[in-house]
Amino acid sequence: MKNKIFVVSLFVCIMILTFSVNSCQSKEKKTENLLNEGVQLFQQAKYSEAILKYEEALKQNPKSAVGYNLLGIAYRFRFN
Repeated sequence: MKNKIFVVSLFVCIMILTFSVNSCQSKEKKTENLLNEGVQLFQQAKYSEAILKYEEALKQNPKSAVGYNLLGIAYRFRFN
């Protein structure tokens, strides 16, 4: 009986860990996709729209240095 409880507990822990890792990876991928969309808009001189994409990406990953750099560049071009 104890062996079955251990196996079930171990299985549950593995499943939680798997979902956590997949969730983190999907957030990173979503951030990357949003940044790429922003870059495409920036290249079309759609600076306001690019800024919105960069801000959305930064909501997904507030520690993205690339996101902040791209956002700053877009603001510079928008107001110059």
